[in-house]
Amino acid sequence: LVLKEVERACHYACSQVGQNRLRATVKPYGSYPIAVSLPGISDIDGIVILQSCLPSDDTVLHSVDSNRFLNKVASRIFYLYRNAKVRIRVSSNGDKELNILTIKLAPQYPSLDLMVCRLDSNENPIDDLSVDAMNTIQDSNAITAAIHSFRRNTPLNIAQIITGALRIIKLWANNRKIYGTKFGFLGGAGWVILLLWFLQSDNVDLSAISDESTTIGSASCKLVRIFFQRILSKWSSSDVVTLSDNDANESKVFREDVELAIDRKKMAVIPPHSGGNFGKSSTRSSYLTIVNEMLRAKRLLEGKPSNLNSVLDIFTMHGLVLALSIEIPPGNTTKPADIKAWGSARILHMIVSLEHKIGPDIIRPISNISRKKGSFWFLVGVEDSSAATRPVLNEFVHKQILQIEEEGRAFIPASKFQLHCFNVEEYEKIMT
Repeated sequence: LVLKEVERACHYACSQVGQNRLRATVKPYGSYPIAVSLPGISDIDGIVILQSCLPSDDTVLHSVDSNRFLNKVASRIFYLYRNAKVRIRVSSNGDKELNILTIKLAPQYPSLDLMVCRLDSNENPIDDLSVDAMNTIQDSNAITAAIHSFRRNTPLNIAQIITGALRIIKLWANNRKIYGTKFGFLGGAGWVILLLWFLQSDNVDLSAISDESTTIGSASCKLVRIFFQRILSKWSSSDVVTLSDNDANESKVFREDVELAIDRKKMAVIPPHSGGNFGKSSTRSSYLTIVNEMLRAKRLLEGKPSNLNSVLDIFTMHGLVLALSIEIPPGNTTKPADIKAWGSARILHMIVSLEHKIGPDIIRPISNISRKKGSFWFLVGVEDSSAATRPVLNEFVHKQILQIEEEGRAFIPASKFQLHCFNVEEYEKIMT
């Protein structure tokens, strides 16, 4: 329903700004087209392609402003769904500014993020942002092709086994609080590429998994167990995780992304066409946290293969907790998404500073934002509650809070910003 309604709104907006000389098509990418979305976790990502109908229409296409078009789409959605939530935000990448329209038709539906790609009558992108959007679509096509490249003449559908395993891995990452690039971890696309890279490089016998299983679900669980048993030995011996795509992987952009990731000692999980790095926000402690969670899963499954449910247990805090709280005054119009983005960026900066202070080994980043009585809470675990650590953290909190208050009040006036150091008992008492 969400995609259908958004495409209807795009057609309407296209007729308004394009003088009936352009056509609009919405292309989903990411988790949705490969059927690995999870309710409550996954949003829908889409690109609306505006294309000239004829060569003589190219001048009309060049005159269409992406932001104006998205505003038309937003107005149409709000006209059709009065309770819908819509907003346009700007995402900056170097000197490029990308307008993204976020649409939430109703609480029961996933959000959809929409960006614009403009193609002329020869299907050529007319600007750098459109080139980036087309590369994103190519990445999505490469992922779909990779999933179906493992097709075999087997009793069970191999592609469905793989997508089932991907949903389990995404659920595991979400439950263990290691899901999302804004906290230094991998997001949905990163976990997808990691599993597909593993399958391409490890020669997993998918036919045997199918032959030995009676259902898609049991086969997917078996594949997940193999993934956790072998992934670290593969990953630790490789600088780069990407899909096999010779044309894309030999490009100058791809090579530059690989070199940059290695130079900055980041996780290098790189899509084959669009460039960039899904691990670019990673820190030393977020990478170690992923490794430790994979080791935990491996140990549980080595003890008993049926322990997959225990692998998926929700992470619980222990040790000490650094908690950044932002209390929003009544009547404040700052959007929750903007507050979450600011708080996440601040906590990631704090994690890097803390790594230099006490080392990455005992820091446990947490991809979780809690809401409580008008407040947003951003958390970092410290897995050492010794008498020597607490004073160091208290000093760190004292120095950080002054800067946080100054920057935060410039962002959200009259709000209350606090940085706390709790033990688990203190934290749980406050949050209940």
